[in-house]
Amino acid sequence: MNSRQQQAKETKEHIMAVALKLIEIYTYDKLSINKICSKANVSTGAFYHYFKSKQELIVEGYKNCDDYFSEHILKDLKGKNYVEKIVEYISCQMKYANKLGIDLMLQLYKTQITDATESSGRNACWLFP
Repeated sequence: MNSRQQQAKETKEHIMAVALKLIEIYTYDKLSINKICSKANVSTGAFYHYFKSKQELIVEGYKNCDDYFSEHILKDLKGKNYVEKIVEYISCQMKYANKLGIDLMLQLYKTQITDATESSGRNACWLFP
């Protein structure tokens, strides 16, 4: 990855991190893209370069979570059989959901119901990537 790509990756991650913090304060529905850009110290154009819409923040967060669970959680499940592994996996998901908070989880499920999940190319179930 060259320096320009690294900077782009860091900018996108920064916008995402700022947006997640602001969602905790304002809730998703009350948070504007302008507020995100102002607090992240980026232009509105920069926001739209990385995200098509505010809803795409949720899709991107879902993708990040999906990737994390696929790369880290699945391989570390300790259950002796598939049922135990599924229960353990769901328990990890519930801990993650609790950490995210109700507003973000509500937005995540709203996004899954709409066409955003389909257009992202991600499955609607983390268990079967």
